[in-house]
Amino acid sequence: MTDFTLIIEKTIREKIYTIRGQKVMLDFDAAYLYEVDLKILRQAVARNKKRFPPDFQVQLTDNEWAELKSRLALSSSFPVQKVPPMAFAEGGLLMLSGVLKSKKAVDVGIAIINALFSVNRR
Repeated sequence: MTDFTLIIEKTIREKIYTIRGQKVMLDFDAAYLYEVDLKILRQAVARNKKRFPPDFQVQLTDNEWAELKSRLALSSSFPVQKVPPMAFAEGGLLMLSGVLKSKKAVDVGIAIINALFSVNRR
């Protein structure tokens, strides 16, 4: 592994949270990593609903969002949003790579999956 790969995987692991007992990444973190606007990511998910069943992607409740921000004591670092973010499990992150259809999406998707599996192996 190159130093660059290790840095990317470390960055990805820092963006993984446990919600409803499942390791997930929030939509704004995924958009940042995939280098797409959050609005574009959400539109891609909306247009491809069949690819995102409940075990791949969930919408956080207001309470879950508030609890996550409180638990991590990072509320000022999370973006202000009108609605709570979506949370993507491994399958949802893999599906994002397919629906975003760019070389960057493929590369980031592979790095995310590698990071998630390395977290799960520990």
